[in-house]
Amino acid sequence: MNPSELKALVSLLDEDDEDNLLLVEQKIQSLGEEVIPFLEQEWENNLNPIVQNKIEDLIHNAQFKALKILFEKWTLKKKPDLLEGMYLCAKYNFPNLKMADIKLQIKQLSLQAAEHHNDGLHAFEQIRVFNKFLFTTNKFKPNRKAFHNPSNSFLNIVLESKYGNPLSLSVVYQLIAQHLGMPIYGVNFPNLFIVTYKGLDKQFYINPYNNGLIFTKTDIDDYLKQLKLPPEEKFYQPCSSHEIIARNLRNLITSYQKENNITREKEINSLLNIVERSIF
Repeated sequence: MNPSELKALVSLLDEDDEDNLLLVEQKIQSLGEEVIPFLEQEWENNLNPIVQNKIEDLIHNAQFKALKILFEKWTLKKKPDLLEGMYLCAKYNFPNLKMADIKLQIKQLSLQAAEHHNDGLHAFEQIRVFNKFLFTTNKFKPNRKAFHNPSNSFLNIVLESKYGNPLSLSVVYQLIAQHLGMPIYGVNFPNLFIVTYKGLDKQFYINPYNNGLIFTKTDIDDYLKQLKLPPEEKFYQPCSSHEIIARNLRNLITSYQKENNITREKEINSLLNIVERSIF
């Protein structure tokens, strides 16, 4: 469809007849993501606030449809990249976000961390040095005052603000630590996402939401007893990238429920359904 035809379609968005308006919107939506730049230009040139709102909805719908396709492709990978999964979650709220920008931020932090890292140190000492780098030098911290803020689940915002929830801080911890060659993996723990250091002959646990506090299997046993939960293997061992992204999406759903944002809740739930199909 050429620009003049598109312009003619957009001009019909102030149509009073709801049936005709629906046909116009469906026609524009059928053009896919490629129509977004044109719609953005039309939004700038149009002075009718009603038409502007409809254009905004059309842009969002096109972006969300494209995002669902990206999620589908991500879940089908044999070893989906955790950073890419977190990027896709953030792209929901920041559709123009570039993967390269988040990669660069993680790379820069990893290069800085490498200046302090020493493979010759004992595992506990490596973690102590890494904790100091992340939580003292770079001041990553828990966002306890706004625990359910959706921003806590968007990795780009967490990297910029240095505030996050248990899962997002654990993801930052895991991504940077793995760049240093440390065997750090996420653990889908009940009520609190954590990470584990799992080497060939040593395993212990770390809570990035509490400045990298180290604890043992016995501590997990005691915690599960307090929660009256059976000691299932999944509470002790690394979880998959699919499980991490699914939990991040669930956190977002809770955030939007707290805001009573039904539309966003439903949209994130549809993304969660895509990811969960690859788990169960």
